[in-house]
Amino acid sequence: GGFFGHVSQSAVISMSVNQSLIDARLSLAALSAGGFIGFGEQVEISQSDNSGSVRGLTETGGFVGTAGTVTISTSVNTAEVIGGVQADGITGTQVAGLVGIAVQAYIFQSVNLGSISVWGSTAGGLIGQATRLSVEQSQNAGVITVRDGGTAGLVGRVNFLSVKNAYNSGQVVANANLGGLASRVINAAQLENSYNIGVLSQSPQWSVSQGIGRWLTPSVTD
Repeated sequence: GGFFGHVSQSAVISMSVNQSLIDARLSLAALSAGGFIGFGEQVEISQSDNSGSVRGLTETGGFVGTAGTVTISTSVNTAEVIGGVQADGITGTQVAGLVGIAVQAYIFQSVNLGSISVWGSTAGGLIGQATRLSVEQSQNAGVITVRDGGTAGLVGRVNFLSVKNAYNSGQVVANANLGGLASRVINAAQLENSYNIGVLSQSPQWSVSQGIGRWLTPSVTD
């Protein structure tokens, strides 16, 4: 990460800026890459900006690569985020404008403007994968391109999802499950005053939805 590679306890970052290029692909030992933190157990980021490109092999995010619990508020990523390898992809790649993968995540009044390119499995404008995710008053405007995987404007894959007053306006391109807001929901999702206006483009044999590309246990409320 631009500030910390590995944080075993808690980290609080406020009113900070990262402009440095982060390229974890140069080291096979650095699987998680983030503009501020590669890996953190408990992370809180507020009023911060990342404009330095982030490139990783697996879990990659504009702010954080991998987190146990993460809260991001009033922050912006404007840098490109690149994950996976072009040769044949890496199973388990999670890439996003803000957070690659987290157990529990809360994103409030935050924006991704950077482009996201992935050779791998899962991507989202804000977060690649989470067990529990809450998004409020946030948006993605960056172009997302995924080769060999699914993606969506806000979140790639999630078990329990709550989205309020959030939207995607960036173009999203994939060859698997494609959603304007979420690519794949495992359990339940609550969507409130949230929408997609970005162009969705992918192979016709996969599901495409302005909201959720695919959910395994349908329980969706508006």
